[in-house]
Amino acid sequence: SLIVHVGGEWRGSLLMLQPDTEHEVQLAWPGLAPEVFSVRTRSEAIPAPTRVFVVAPNGNDTTGTGSEASPWRTVARALQAMGPGDACRMRGGTSTEAVRILNRQGTESLRCFLEAWPGESVILDGPVAENIYLQNSSWWVIRDFTMRGSTRSNLTMEGDRGPTTDNVVERCS
Repeated sequence: SLIVHVGGEWRGSLLMLQPDTEHEVQLAWPGLAPEVFSVRTRSEAIPAPTRVFVVAPNGNDTTGTGSEASPWRTVARALQAMGPGDACRMRGGTSTEAVRILNRQGTESLRCFLEAWPGESVILDGPVAENIYLQNSSWWVIRDFTMRGSTRSNLTMEGDRGPTTDNVVERCS
């Protein structure tokens, strides 16, 4: 399941939709009447990352550099080094790490990325409350993951002290 809830409002991009296209959306919640409204997807393409840090099952958070030749083991270590425009790319395999992105902002032109290595399968497999948890973090792109095994939600985005907006989730299941 995907939960994107911010201060009483649902926010975020949850589906891979065509750019610059009108869509009719229906929101239904138990106990409330469904709401139907139209939205238009953005027309601009997502810019590519400016710098890439690598996380791999055989990486090392102490001696690694975050490069392809010397990856880190955890996303937590990559997040310490990341700034706007940077990407954390995870090599193939299964991870039980609870990814927590807290108070981390990209910008419209310098998004932050959390993504699987191109062409490789990355499975985020609990047992954790959320496989990926974003709090007060905006302008993120999360893509190409299989998420399972969480005890609450595979992906949660929420804001209690700051914005959690303009995030994109692509090709995740």
